Amino acid sequence: MGLVLTSVIFILGIVMLILPKRYRRIFLLTSSLSLLIYKSIEYTLYGLFLDVTKIPLEFSTLTYFIFSITVLFQIKKWIPLASFMGFISGLGYLISFIFLSDQYFVHNGTSITLMAWINHSIIFIGGMILMKDYTFKKIAKKDILIFTSIYIFYVILMERLITFTQSFIFIRMLLGGDILRELFPQMTPTSYDYLLYFLLLFILYQIAIYLFISINHLLSHFKQGENHHEYTV
Repeated sequence: MGLVLTSVIFILGIVMLILPKRYRRIFLLTSSLSLLIYKSIEYTLYGLFLDVTKIPLEFSTLTYFIFSITVLFQIKKWIPLASFMGFISGLGYLISFIFLSDQYFVHNGTSITLMAWINHSIIFIGGMILMKDYTFKKIAKKDILIFTSIYIFYVILMERLITFTQSFIFIRMLLGGDILRELFPQMTPTSYDYLLYFLLLFILYQIAIYLFISINHLLSHFKQGENHHEYTV
């Protein structure tokens, strides 16, 4: 089930990339508007009920807002960041969906799981479209790292201010070292182990950014006569 649904999105993403630019633009605008309205209503309701534990914390949750706002208001300085966040968040979820879809359906229910799949599919395809239509310069890496630093500080601050009741928040597990303890349950991690763990995370993140910019430059070469935009700072 997970493999089939993920394969459908990958195929749809390829199709979107070879369609004329006006159709890609229609998809970006309509999907971004729908996503922004849906998520704005969802988190407004959380706010009305004073449920602070639902404050946007996950990387993908912030992506929904940053991506849709960037596309709808054409904030060009944010385009590389929005594309990176959409691509990484969407790809990560879709790959995990191949192996964990049954668990997602059991623990979250059918409707929530399908909505999460749709939302991540939108930002993944949208991120790919932005990578196709814009060429990002190397300074985009700097902007991504600056945002990531601000995001990590934000997560740490919210962790100090709010007692989250959710049993699974990925970014908390990642920064808290829970994943290290899950991988090596028989080991008691030392400060040295945590140092290596965070160093490895940093290296992997750098590789992800490098691959993102490399794929962007590769896609931008297949514009086939379309009007193409060069991202400049």
